[in-house]
Amino acid sequence: MNKIRLIFISAVLGLLYPAALRATPEYDVMTNMRVEGTYAVFQGTAEVQGNAFSVGGSTLSAQYGKVGIGTSTPSFLLHVSSAQGVGGDLLVISTGSSNVIRMTGAGEIYANKFYGDGSSLTGLAALADHLGNHTATQDLKMQGLSIVNAASGTFTQGVTASSFTATGVGIIAKQIQLSPTLPNIVISSEASPTLGGGVRVSTNMYIVGFASATKFYGDGSGLTGVSGDNLGNHIATTTLNMATFNIVNVASITASAAITTYSTMTVAGYAFSVGGSTLTVREGHVGIGVAAPAMPLEVKNNGATSTFKVNTAIGYGSLYIDGIEMVRMKP
Repeated sequence: MNKIRLIFISAVLGLLYPAALRATPEYDVMTNMRVEGTYAVFQGTAEVQGNAFSVGGSTLSAQYGKVGIGTSTPSFLLHVSSAQGVGGDLLVISTGSSNVIRMTGAGEIYANKFYGDGSSLTGLAALADHLGNHTATQDLKMQGLSIVNAASGTFTQGVTASSFTATGVGIIAKQIQLSPTLPNIVISSEASPTLGGGVRVSTNMYIVGFASATKFYGDGSGLTGVSGDNLGNHIATTTLNMATFNIVNVASITASAAITTYSTMTVAGYAFSVGGSTLTVREGHVGIGVAAPAMPLEVKNNGATSTFKVNTAIGYGSLYIDGIEMVRMKP
């Protein structure tokens, strides 16, 4: 008991008078030591072999050296060690009853949230977010960056972009709307076979360059720069139906078969000739120099009053000059 008191007194004196402590004999073992002053200084090694070492509301600091927990030879500033193969938590940081950070004997660290640079982390491939394992609750803001290597995209609403380029098979859609402010401008497929199928444009279409097609349908009355068909650059495959319209300014006509007219045919030129064929008039009259012949054949000298007429009756023919029957001929 006296030894304990002496040790305690020496410790107190050492706190108050460090020089006196150096002159006081050292003791190896103390049962209790309580310091009520500012701090206690140990110039050697202090070893606690009991079951606890606690600091109340004060501060425990190790200014130099290392602190070891579970090891008497710490290799780091703070070295927490356990026996080999020990599992469970080795280090826990808690706030009240909540363990916010913990590290296990397997080297696993758990926390409510991690911050900082994760570029050197490994084993994240399985945890990579491919945007398909959850339902988004807010917009995906790309901040001007791209979305690349997407296999496909399914959208329940419209897609707005400054430009859109399809480098694969193209864009598959029921229709393409060119402007949200002009909803009538829609490009879609044409289902009607009578309209040729293909592509339907819901409004007018202006082409700056040229348009090529096997066949065009519709009203072409507004087309410009279209030259007429001179009918000489191709071989007709069907009848030319003029639908009561005229053929005008014809230089000549060569026919390999009969020419039939159901009205009047006027030759305004200087000659009308029939080559090796036959010119026949089945009904009516033929006038030469006469606009309205009264006989089957009436010839009048232009500028003269004399006429030459041939009249045919049953069984005979008559020759008239100036209205007088001059000759009656029988077969």
